[in-house]
Amino acid sequence: MRIFGLLLKRDFFIGVNKVKKSFLLLLGVNLLVLMYPIYVNNHYNPDELFSFWDVIGKGIGGTPIVLVKEKIFEFPYTWLLLQLCIATAIGNFIKDDLFSHSCFVYIRAKSIWKLWASKVLFCLILTIVFYILLFLLVYCAWDVSGKTTNEWTIYSESLIQSTKLQLSQEQMVLYSIILNFSGTVLITIIYSTLSLIMRTVYSYIVCVCVLFSSVFSDNYILLGNESMLVRQPLFGQDIFTSIYISIMVQFTLSLMFVIIGGIYLLRLEIYGDNNEE
Repeated sequence: MRIFGLLLKRDFFIGVNKVKKSFLLLLGVNLLVLMYPIYVNNHYNPDELFSFWDVIGKGIGGTPIVLVKEKIFEFPYTWLLLQLCIATAIGNFIKDDLFSHSCFVYIRAKSIWKLWASKVLFCLILTIVFYILLFLLVYCAWDVSGKTTNEWTIYSESLIQSTKLQLSQEQMVLYSIILNFSGTVLITIIYSTLSLIMRTVYSYIVCVCVLFSSVFSDNYILLGNESMLVRQPLFGQDIFTSIYISIMVQFTLSLMFVIIGGIYLLRLEIYGDNNEE
């Protein structure tokens, strides 16, 4: 554990320096996009109260499949941006560090799995920090606006009128954030794993294509659907069961891709040792 802790500390020291500019830029962009409804409400509807779901629902809730089929939907750019934010921020860092700068670290760690796991944990913590900062700042901006309510508004009801959702405001906010968070983690791990096997630009394109395709189909095989609250229920008819299954699917696939990445690196290590002999 001591060695793993040192590896993680190293990844944070190097990783934060590598990704801090893109991280802060993406955080700023997401903040502007998610805070825009607050500005609109204050400017155009100064006498109306609005809920936190009014602020974030359209941005991160996804697009109801009914509206997609009727071709009267707005593309969920905010949701797409949020799903890709950490993959975009880390860029080539993981691949470059593993393949170009970790030889001396591996000699001391003596485990490719520890090297890989520290990179994955770095991405996970980066995602947690991103989400905490993003939604805490958006919540504070909504709260200080002075026009808050926890009741359903005409706008918040319009966001779910084409869905099967029957949840409270608090549940809508909680589950939409959780599903988006676990979706971001999954996409980041898929991107990081595929980046080991192919060029990072190709792995990024694969992730974009999967998410883009998810907008136009509610097939649960297209992994973006699991992170869209308004697409629930995807599994069965019970909303809560479907949400929990979606989270488990995201967690299981994340774990699978972590294992795939570790096995791939282990095979490279074995082949490298054989070539040296």
